[in-house]
Amino acid sequence: NTAVTRIDRVAQVVHCADGRQFPYGGLALATGARLRTLPVPGAGLPGVLGLRTLEDAQHIAAALDGCVAAAKPLVVIGGGFIGLEVAAAARKRGVAVTVLEGLDRLMSRVVAPIVSSAAAQLHRSHGVELVFNARVAELVGAGAGENRTVRAVRMADGREYPAGCVVVGIGVDPEDALALATGLECDRGVIVDDCARSSDPRIVAAGDCCARRQADGTLL
Repeated sequence: NTAVTRIDRVAQVVHCADGRQFPYGGLALATGARLRTLPVPGAGLPGVLGLRTLEDAQHIAAALDGCVAAAKPLVVIGGGFIGLEVAAAARKRGVAVTVLEGLDRLMSRVVAPIVSSAAAQLHRSHGVELVFNARVAELVGAGAGENRTVRAVRMADGREYPAGCVVVGIGVDPEDALALATGLECDRGVIVDDCARSSDPRIVAAGDCCARRQADGTLL
């Protein structure tokens, strides 16, 4: 229940927010990733949710219950694994679902076109509306004060998709702020080699906070 505020690489000491200090001979960073936020107006409205933690899942479950009770649809922004899992869960509850994907097929960065096509066919057969090459311009709110919440997703071409809640699943960004502050080499994550070594020989990093440098110099 504390946070690391600073890594002193010269003295080889980790400083925490509660005043504790931890000397190290070797240090491993496994700080993970944070949800990528949608860079449009209204992205912070109540009812706009993401899925990363158990608490996030509980909030989404409660929001889906609200959609069922009010007979309102769910809009999912992002046709990757997370977005499609949420869409499937919502359909099992009887919630109408629209998935807005910015590219021309589902899960395009991680699966072959034949898999994307099969996934699209499966989700459509369960009543999910899929919209490709979608350009979200704004999340529109309704109500005032504590009652204000998201009511629709507005597209760049002016179309609107009504929403009782919106789940954003457009990926994650590496949690590399601490590494950057301490001067480690970073580029969309802590840069490591095949053995997880960072630019400091005493520090390794693993997991979603990393970007691995390949033999040809590119980052994975």
